[in-house]
Amino acid sequence: MSKLLKGAAVLAAATLITKILGAVYRIPLVKYIGAEGIGIYQMVFPFYLMLLTVSSSGLPTAISKLVAEGRINSVGFKKALTYFTILGFFASAVMFLLAKPLAKIQGNDYLVRCYRALAPAVMFVAIIAPIRGCFQGFKIMHPTAISQVLEQVIKVAFSLLLIKTLAKTPAHGAFLACLSISLSELLAALFLGLLFIAKKPFKNGKSGAISPLNDNFALKTGQFGGVKDILMLSLPVMLCSIMMPLSRAVDGFLVVRLLSRYTNNAVKLYGLYSGGVESIIAVSTGLVATLSTAALPIIANGKNSGADKRLIGYAFIFSSLAALFTLLFGGFAIGLLFGGLDGWQQSTMRSLLRMACPTIIGISLMQATTTALISKDKLYFPTLSMLVGVLVKICGILLLVKNPQINIYGNAFCDILCYFVASFFNLIYIISEQKQQKVGAVRAKA
Repeated sequence: MSKLLKGAAVLAAATLITKILGAVYRIPLVKYIGAEGIGIYQMVFPFYLMLLTVSSSGLPTAISKLVAEGRINSVGFKKALTYFTILGFFASAVMFLLAKPLAKIQGNDYLVRCYRALAPAVMFVAIIAPIRGCFQGFKIMHPTAISQVLEQVIKVAFSLLLIKTLAKTPAHGAFLACLSISLSELLAALFLGLLFIAKKPFKNGKSGAISPLNDNFALKTGQFGGVKDILMLSLPVMLCSIMMPLSRAVDGFLVVRLLSRYTNNAVKLYGLYSGGVESIIAVSTGLVATLSTAALPIIANGKNSGADKRLIGYAFIFSSLAALFTLLFGGFAIGLLFGGLDGWQQSTMRSLLRMACPTIIGISLMQATTTALISKDKLYFPTLSMLVGVLVKICGILLLVKNPQINIYGNAFCDILCYFVASFFNLIYIISEQKQQKVGAVRAKA
């Protein structure tokens, strides 16, 4: 088995466990807080994910790439960790302070407490992200895998315990679920911090790009960078990463308002799609995404030619199989996981899932092509292609969701459109780059 598949297998196992736990978690969660509570719970996530993107997204990718290329040492890493912890603190403060204005914009006062309960999680994730990226750069995937499982176990256990014993209303249950997320991220950050101290990856790990990779060599040569290098690399990755939560933010702020013009079930419909259909799709896309995580240090290292092509090929094959599997058995999963919903809600969710299955392929190809481009230092193009996809999605939602006959199904169709448009432009760029390289090689020989 190739290094790419071995690393992906470790992450995929952890992802599968977390997704199964997350799916099983939905059964009692729906029972306790219903579609309304799920809708409120999901409405806080777009802004939360955007703050996570600003404060921490791009860090695992940037640090993994720099470590794989031998361009950062432990001194630079520790400075970066301190810097992004401070940034995460300010992002948490922003979320806490903006809770009331955001809730007012979304037209739901219950969201205030949910936003504030989630706010601390932003800082904890800002600590987690660079540590995971460091281990991944050394092709050590187990810390990421274990911490992911730990996060999910703690979230599920505390959330259900608190909701069952304390929740008075669906909105109160959503607040307790958000609070449990912050607790899970805190404990995961503590686990990774202690593991980093114990493992000393910069002294014991090998990136394979520069030898020896140790502090003494780095300090003598001054070859390794720190915060500045990470920022230069993580900024375009962050800009690209923010496109997906921006896409979700469009849903949270725009879709519910458009649906509210002609139905009293706007929040419920949004909850069925975002909290139900998207959670099932996320299982497949999360598994396929492990290929990109494992492939990045391999491609960046430069010693394994053709790894980018294999990544895209694997992503297409596995995501296609996952989409087919979801199409065939998704209805059964809905009945199993969301049995607490009434017949109309389950029927709507099944129809939405059948329509949304191609999203699995679109998201997986977008992730794989983005990783391939970033690994080759083509940093900004994935951001532009995803921005085009999001703009297409916004236009589609404005045209389709306002139609009562299409309603929430317009959201599902626009998601498919968004990710396939982004993947298409990425693929065109990759193919054109490869052709130019071949032509340059021929001319050089001539």
